[in-house]
Amino acid sequence: MKNLRSICFLIQGHTFLKSIFPLVVSSNSCGIEPIIFCLRFRQGKSYDNLSKQYIDNLLLSLKKQIKDYKIFWVDNLEQVRKIMGQIKCFDIFCQDANHHAKLLCSDKEIRVMSICMFFDTLHYANRINKKHSSIETSSIPDSMYFHDDFFEKKFTSLCSSFLFKKKVFTNPYFDQLNYLKKFENKKTISFFPASQKLISEKVQQELENYLDQCDASGCRVIIKQRKKDPWVFKFSNRNNNFLSISHEKGFPSTSLEIIANSDLVISSYSTVALESKFLNVPNINLDIGLEKLNNGVKCPLALSFLKNECFETFDNYNSRNHNNHSSISIVELAQFLMEKFPNQKKFESVKCRNSHVLLKDLISEKS
Repeated sequence: MKNLRSICFLIQGHTFLKSIFPLVVSSNSCGIEPIIFCLRFRQGKSYDNLSKQYIDNLLLSLKKQIKDYKIFWVDNLEQVRKIMGQIKCFDIFCQDANHHAKLLCSDKEIRVMSICMFFDTLHYANRINKKHSSIETSSIPDSMYFHDDFFEKKFTSLCSSFLFKKKVFTNPYFDQLNYLKKFENKKTISFFPASQKLISEKVQQELENYLDQCDASGCRVIIKQRKKDPWVFKFSNRNNNFLSISHEKGFPSTSLEIIANSDLVISSYSTVALESKFLNVPNINLDIGLEKLNNGVKCPLALSFLKNECFETFDNYNSRNHNNHSSISIVELAQFLMEKFPNQKKFESVKCRNSHVLLKDLISEKS
């Protein structure tokens, strides 16, 4: 392929593939040769380290889409900066660059485009707002790409002094829908645990009893565990039958693939609820026990300042009420949601082109 422009893409772990790799896949079709930088080790999160064999196999599986590319395996961002200077390519895409790629942002010769990842981006902004971390003017990315104006506005309100040159409301994350696999046809109930200490014992028991009922009725029950904080079953008699998944394969996102194939998703104040809504998959958002707050348990960012703004339209569940209606059991709520909003599981026909739009926009700006 002739006359390709070169643009760099930084992948710092398997969980970074979901935001960056859709751009890599779309590059050649947009007249771009992707220069891929893969970090060998992710400091403090070795479970997220990239596998060279996985990346090689992934590129091979997508050889029709990615014919022309270069790839460099590096140990740190200083090596990325050095190689960019050697090859004279000074545009790079990163995930949440204001947190993960400050060194590149501080280099005046490099133009950094940051893909913002929902609540992760707001979490980093909140840390700055609360002065738990600092941000220098020199380490602000040149462009930040938000999923929508809600996240951009919330980020801006948290970091009013955080000035970036461009705001584009699109995100390549959902382009992964073009590559998801459809599971064997079977009713699927998926649970994405939050920190267990935030959920009241009563709700935990009711939830686990419901999952047991699902398994007994022949449903596929998937538990997407968090490696750093796995859910410990206390009341279930059938949890050995559940499909427990803790790994993240990278691209397409394991979590997104599970959500898209589910008839019902249960989570608690996480991006999973937003992903479910985007895919029209019924979602139950487990509320936290008020006694947990009163006992000083640290709450996630979504609860601390997004609960009333972002989650008010969701089916928030606690043992007392459902969206201010009379008391309803989790079984009744689940049945109601699946009957009223059945997941058609037609995601394989959805064609998202956010990456294409984003890259074409960048090219036109450079022309």
